[in-house]
Amino acid sequence: MKAYITGIGWLTATGMGRGDDPFTAPYLEVPVPSGSELFQSPDSRFGRMDRFSKTGVGAIAMALRDAGIARNSKVLEAGLTASTRFGCIETDMEFFKTVLSEEGNWPSPHLFAYTLPSCFLGEAALRFGLTGPSYIVHSDNSFSLAGVEAAFREMEDSGIQLMVAGACDPALPPELEHQFEDYCRCFAGVAFVVLNSAPGPGTKRYAVIEEKSGEILVNNERVESLEKLIVRAKKL
Repeated sequence: MKAYITGIGWLTATGMGRGDDPFTAPYLEVPVPSGSELFQSPDSRFGRMDRFSKTGVGAIAMALRDAGIARNSKVLEAGLTASTRFGCIETDMEFFKTVLSEEGNWPSPHLFAYTLPSCFLGEAALRFGLTGPSYIVHSDNSFSLAGVEAAFREMEDSGIQLMVAGACDPALPPELEHQFEDYCRCFAGVAFVVLNSAPGPGTKRYAVIEEKSGEILVNNERVESLEKLIVRAKKL
C-alpha cells in the first residue's frame, strides 16, 4: 500500500522542529515545551500532563501544523499510532515512589492518570478533534517503524485515509540504563509523520511512502528506522 508523507514534526534535544527544519535526534534529554509554544489558545490540560505525554503531544502538534491540519474547530477523521520501547517508565517510577512513601495509602492520582504510554494519544485526539483509531505498539528498538507499520495496517484494513504515525522514545532515566545490557544510546526524542493516502490538490507532499512485503520504502528506498525515514523524506 502507498501513501504520501504530508507532514513531519518532532521534539528532540535540539528542540522542536517540523518540515524543512534541521533534524537530529541525539541521545540527550528532550526539553519539555510549554503550551504557549505549541498552541494558539490556552490549554489547561497540557499543563497537567507528565513529561512523556507533553513531548508526545508536542511532536504530534508539530506534525499536524506542518501538514496544515493543526486545528480543533471540527472533527477530523485521522488515526494515531506510535511505537515506544520503554513507554512512560519515568512516570511509572515517580508514581510508584508515591505508593512507597505513603505505604500505599495515598498514591498520587495525578501521576496514576498518566501511567499508560497511550495516554498522550488520547490527549492529542481530544486537542485536535481526531476520531480515528489510536494505540501504542511496543518495540525492541527506539525510533522503530512499528508505529508506521501499524498505520499502514489501519489504512488498508479500515480504509481510513489519514494517519499520524511515529515514535515516542525519550532518553531512559540514567538509573535504569545499567539494567538493560543491550541498551543502545542511539536516538532519543519524539517524532511523527502524517500519512495521507488521498491528498487533495495543493496538499504538500514530501515523499511517497509504501509498505511492501513487511518493509517500509520512501520513494522506492528501504528505510530501517523512523530517523532514517525522516531524513530520507526531507532530502526529496
